[in-house]
Amino acid sequence: MGNNKVKKLLTVGVVSLSCLWLSVLPIAEGWTQTNRMAEISSHIEKLQHTDAKVRASAAYALGSIGVEAKVAIPALIATLKDNDTDVRASAARALGSIGIETFPAVLAALKDNDAKVRVGAANALGSIGVETKAAIPELITALKDNDADVRVSVAYALGSIGVEAKAAIPELITALKDKNASVRASAAYALERIGVEAKAAIPELITALKDKNASVRARGAFALGSIGMEAKAAVPALITALKDNNAYVRYATAFALERIGVEAKAAVPELITALKDNDAYVRYAAAAALGSIEVEAKAAVPALITALKDNNATVRFNAVFALERIGVEAKAAIPALIAALTDNDSMVRSKASFALMKLGVEAEAAIVPALIAALKSNDAGVRSIAADALTNKVSEAKVVVPALIAALRDNDADVRSNAAYALASQVSEAKVVVPALIAALKDNNTDVRSHIANALGSMKESAIGAVPALIVALKDNNADVRSSAAYALERIGKEAKTAIPALIVALKDNNADVRSSAANALGSMRESAIAAVPFLIETLKDENADVRSYAANGLGNMKESAIAAVPALIEILKNDDDAGVRSIASNALGNMGKEAKVIVPFLIKTLKDENVDVRYYTAYTLKRMGKEANAAIPHLIAALKDNNAGVRSQVANALGSMGKEAEAAIPHLIAALKDNDADVLSNAAYALGSMGKEAKVAIPHLIAALKDNNTSVRSNAAYALGSMGKEAKVAISHLIAALKDNNTSVRSNAAYALGSMGKEAKVAISHLIAALKDNDADVRSNAAYALGSMGKEAKVAVPHLFVALKDNNADVRSQAADALENMGRIEAKFMILTLIATFLKGNDTNIHAKTAVPDLITALNNKDIKVRTDAILALGNTGEAAKTAVPALITTLKDNNAGIRATATFALGSIGEAAKTAVPDLIAALNDKDIKVRAGATLALGSMGEAAKIAVPNLIVALKDNNVGVRAGATLALGSMGETAKIAVPNLIAALKANNADVRAIAALALGSIGETAKIAVPNLIAALKDNDAFVRSNAAHALGSIGEAAKIAVPNLIAALKDNDASVRSQAANALGSIGEAAKAAVHDLIAALNDQDRNVRYGTVNALGSISESFQDVANVMSIEDLEKAISNLEKILIALKNVDVDVKDKNLQATLVSANLSANRSLDILKIKRQSR
Repeated sequence: MGNNKVKKLLTVGVVSLSCLWLSVLPIAEGWTQTNRMAEISSHIEKLQHTDAKVRASAAYALGSIGVEAKVAIPALIATLKDNDTDVRASAARALGSIGIETFPAVLAALKDNDAKVRVGAANALGSIGVETKAAIPELITALKDNDADVRVSVAYALGSIGVEAKAAIPELITALKDKNASVRASAAYALERIGVEAKAAIPELITALKDKNASVRARGAFALGSIGMEAKAAVPALITALKDNNAYVRYATAFALERIGVEAKAAVPELITALKDNDAYVRYAAAAALGSIEVEAKAAVPALITALKDNNATVRFNAVFALERIGVEAKAAIPALIAALTDNDSMVRSKASFALMKLGVEAEAAIVPALIAALKSNDAGVRSIAADALTNKVSEAKVVVPALIAALRDNDADVRSNAAYALASQVSEAKVVVPALIAALKDNNTDVRSHIANALGSMKESAIGAVPALIVALKDNNADVRSSAAYALERIGKEAKTAIPALIVALKDNNADVRSSAANALGSMRESAIAAVPFLIETLKDENADVRSYAANGLGNMKESAIAAVPALIEILKNDDDAGVRSIASNALGNMGKEAKVIVPFLIKTLKDENVDVRYYTAYTLKRMGKEANAAIPHLIAALKDNNAGVRSQVANALGSMGKEAEAAIPHLIAALKDNDADVLSNAAYALGSMGKEAKVAIPHLIAALKDNNTSVRSNAAYALGSMGKEAKVAISHLIAALKDNNTSVRSNAAYALGSMGKEAKVAISHLIAALKDNDADVRSNAAYALGSMGKEAKVAVPHLFVALKDNNADVRSQAADALENMGRIEAKFMILTLIATFLKGNDTNIHAKTAVPDLITALNNKDIKVRTDAILALGNTGEAAKTAVPALITTLKDNNAGIRATATFALGSIGEAAKTAVPDLIAALNDKDIKVRAGATLALGSMGEAAKIAVPNLIVALKDNNVGVRAGATLALGSMGETAKIAVPNLIAALKANNADVRAIAALALGSIGETAKIAVPNLIAALKDNDAFVRSNAAHALGSIGEAAKIAVPNLIAALKDNDASVRSQAANALGSIGEAAKAAVHDLIAALNDQDRNVRYGTVNALGSISESFQDVANVMSIEDLEKAISNLEKILIALKNVDVDVKDKNLQATLVSANLSANRSLDILKIKRQSR
């Protein structure tokens, strides 16, 4: 449980371009309920009036009242049969205003013989919106109505339904050619509302940009914009439309270019011109469009600087936005942005402060003075954002830290809070920062004190000097402060052990959040907090379920040191009325190791708990205990009949973990092979496999399972047969058939099983030879293993195994080499002669030749270049086992022949970290005149990871090599060194703009490997999400996910990437949103939509992301306002509904497991948040 940083900041974003054309109507105060009902009754009576105008007016009035007039529905339905068309039309419209309950009657009115009524019915369906999707077929038919007004209303109704109306796209495309301009405009509007799904309409919408009617042209542009980047083919036509003589069309066109984004970069010159348009709407739309094009719009920087002086505040705001999105290329705008900090519009001032924050490291020296000056602004909002913008400005710490310390005394609480968080990022200045924050812990504002404590916690062990002050804060008169102090002590960790007595006292605090935080802090100190064990045991009796959960979890974290807690945890299992607490207690007991075997009798009892989660986690705990839980075997056997499939599946896993000791379960596991749940079947097969030959009675059933329609079942059945070795030889023909299964895992396990049977499976040799050409590396590797297990019986496979020595996968090559060795020395002697220099193709090797190392070292002195080359390759293929050859290989780095030197770099790289003594020589090789030597040196250094960290500065220099291969290798090497390469981050950011897509992609990958330390790259990675290369976009999304919560500003861009046309980008975007956690809560709606993605990996990443976001709500529950709690609970309820409706292929075991996990996380978070809401 962590108290995340909480700030009250003014949220600013790009002004919506479409909604500013709408007006906001004032809403009159409602009458009392009595008067309203009297009014409704009066109108209902008037529906019977003899005057048709009175009846029509009454129907109209009821429609104006809306949903409150539900009582009038029967009377209005009856009025649909009125003999006056105006009355019927008004009644239809009124029913639409009241809501979905009127749907059948309204739909019937769509077929009225009078056009006015049909118009009213269509308008009513449009008013109801997406809930009327069942009417889509009738609306599609009505698009051909002979009355133009009807066609107009029908098109708008389809638009109101939105993307659900995608079946109408062909007819709407046809309607774009209607002879009536209003119909054409409304058809374009409907396509706009359908969005990206309407991409088939792009050609006709491009044509609509030339329509003689301005409304059609404008709506066509809006529609192209809603389709987004998929409409990039429309860019030339939109460029032309920017010169339209109608301002509304020009505005709509700029809007469309904004939505198309970086793909609209060809429009930059015309958008620059549009910044001078005489219409303000066009100007601010043009500025927003330039912002969406990001760095590709850098030519617009001078014009945007001029736009900062526009007389319209929204234009100025969007100009700042555009400069912010262009990033470091807009550094020429720094003086103008500094000036904008004093703009007379508060939103412009705030946005300017944000822009200065995001202009990047290169502009830091110029930005910092401006931000420090902004700390003295008269506007508290600007001061607050300026303080936040100074976060992580470590290069300018000498001036930043004093300014922020001064800001801790600002008269605005938000400024003081943000200054504290910004100071916390200056970890290198902890000696100055920590005392200042300690002093600020006495602030007279409780929110500020709470934030100060959180800030100290974010500094982790660097804030150890604050421990005494935080101990004092544990006694603050405000519960949030006390809770935050406990959180900070948790983050500081074991170094805060002097706080243990105070945290023990806090376990009795009168506030449940404080008690929870204290329990969590003690748990985080693990064995260091052993003195707290008795008190945590007592806390297991707390009246609050969250507190009990954290106490149980804390005891579990202490493992064997908390063995005294076993009886109390058992009591929880027996009697706690909260299923979540019982589940955590079960998990905690599983952490106690062998000493906890005394709990087995109680776990046996909880296998029958009424709550499914408790039974599930009990089985999981027994699985973790393995053979120590043998006493539970009979009860696990009984639990194989649990009414919940998840429990049965976990029970089968538990029995499998006990191996041969659970042989009594074999008949029951065989019976479980007929379960109606695929996971149960799959795990039962796996469990039988874990029992080996003892389960041979299951062989016929496992053979039958090889034909199951679920891939996991077939795969685990093959594995189980393999574990029984020759005992399962009766299955050989079935395993041969399984070598042709459409699933790679099944084919792979079938090959493995045949190999486990040795010579008994020799009839499979020809099939295994064929499998050496399988498109899956695991299948090829296991096929080679199987052939090797047959020895000389498989000598017919020797030529094919020699071919396999050149496979692009290291495991396949290794297994092929082993197989040849198993076939006799004569064949094996040919191995070295057949090795191919795969290094220059970017492949690594791992072939066994370790017995020949001494001879190969000798061969390095041979005069023949080919002999030396083959010897070096063989040493490299031997891997770490050739480490004795490192000195000799270092010498070959100075060979006169460039090919020898290049091959030596490959060999040293293959030996890996064991060759770290070669690092200085490889650094020297980075300056070799031969490209292949330089490239090889970069890869060799990369293969040594952190052991080669002294090479980081040299690899940074190599990023500027004139050869793309060397640059790519240096980028990859820096990425392999992880956080130790953090000084290379600015250079890797620069590499994101390389001309070569591979270099850009590897740069993104490298930044992801460096992780959170690379957070300054976030704006650049956001820009890379719009790269024209899918691999770059995918790696950029992956990197943002690796950076985690620090990449939260990327959430809107990652949401957009969920609609990328490349599945790998969508998948990585989903994963990244999950890694960002609670800060990505805005993505919930879009992630739910992505659950229907046609790509399985996207769906998998989406489920995982929703699970991660759900779980992250737990971490911030303590600091949520009531409003935030309500929003989070609403999100979780939506997530649970969406997860419940996910259509999962029964064959997809991994996705099913992830779905179960996500459901558990969401349910647990929902319970916690509801408890928090009640406690407030």
